[in-house]
Amino acid sequence: MDTVKAKQARLWLGIFFVIILAANAFFSTIAVLSGLKDNATFTPFALDTSPVVRLLLFIISLAVSWGISHLVYRTLIRGEISVSESVPIAYIFLGFLLLFFGAIAFVSIIHWLLWPLAFFILLIFSVIVLWRLLGGLFTVGAIAAAIIVAFITFYLFS
Repeated sequence: MDTVKAKQARLWLGIFFVIILAANAFFSTIAVLSGLKDNATFTPFALDTSPVVRLLLFIISLAVSWGISHLVYRTLIRGEISVSESVPIAYIFLGFLLLFFGAIAFVSIIHWLLWPLAFFILLIFSVIVLWRLLGGLFTVGAIAAAIIVAFITFYLFS
């Protein structure tokens, strides 16, 4: 039997999952387009941006990612979700956030195939972990939304 706290924690987890999944689908598609077209117009930073600036941005994003993942973990614990279910979910969100911020900082430098590959691996792990907590229908719907975002991005930028 679910309590109101657990339902509210699952709702916020689901909303955050859809948002971060769509953002990662967007940047993975941008990385693929940038690599296939060999064009830097799809990148957030110019190619001549200093590596120090990119690294500083990524280091700051490490702290932000850890803080958001910790917030997700605390929200799940307060929502009476067990620790054994909360820890993997927090790590998955940490991975998605690091992938998101890494794509912003390094998409034009690191090989373009890395981003969709890392996104796919994280997607598999997230489906395995979140299927039981959020439900199969919601998880499939979130993945469908990410696929739609990827196709729209591909259509608009190609």
